[in-house]
Amino acid sequence: MDKFFEKFPGLNSVRNLAFIFASIIVLATIHRLWLGEHTFNNFSIFRFSFFNLINGNDLYVLHPNQYNDLYKYSPTFALLMAPFYFLPFYVGIFIWNLLNALFVFWAVNRLSISEKAKSFILIFVAIELLSSIQNAQSNGIMAGLVIGVFTAFERKQIVLAALLICIGFYLKIFAVVAGILFLFYKEKTKFIFCILFWGLLFGLLPMCFVGVDGLVLQYKSWFNMLRN
Repeated sequence: MDKFFEKFPGLNSVRNLAFIFASIIVLATIHRLWLGEHTFNNFSIFRFSFFNLINGNDLYVLHPNQYNDLYKYSPTFALLMAPFYFLPFYVGIFIWNLLNALFVFWAVNRLSISEKAKSFILIFVAIELLSSIQNAQSNGIMAGLVIGVFTAFERKQIVLAALLICIGFYLKIFAVVAGILFLFYKEKTKFIFCILFWGLLFGLLPMCFVGVDGLVLQYKSWFNMLRN
């Protein structure tokens, strides 16, 4: 690792890598858009989930006129995609991809390790991150959330740790596994209270737009889809 950074000293900086990655992501997004909007099917799924939510459509059935495949995320995630639905497609996809990449940088930069170690981690995950971004996936945000949970616990930021776990859960259920870390830290009661607070807040948030019955139907359909 030392020899590598001796040859490429400019890469031994999280800030420099963030700039380089942002430039690459913009170019990669432009290339994919040149191939056509259909290459970003995942982003179409995310965007139209908000439309289907507020219009009372079942999120968890096929919508072939909007996108291919099934929507597999929570009603809360559909609500949080509102800005991307209202933004022009070409603007939203750039912001989404940059958000996925820079969230990883934010999380890694919070680790209590050397600048060189942070740079090594970012370079190590670069190819996988770029592949995820080329398909407009949410893996970058998920990775950032999991790392962010760890750093929040390390910094005794219990409220933030609980918040990130809940955001991760409503994005992709398996993110809740990061919550196991609370067993290794103090203030367990505070953490449990915060998890319940954030969990209920985010879980019930769509109710403000679809009502109680509408939200119950969405959750039933979601659990039915996951079970099958």
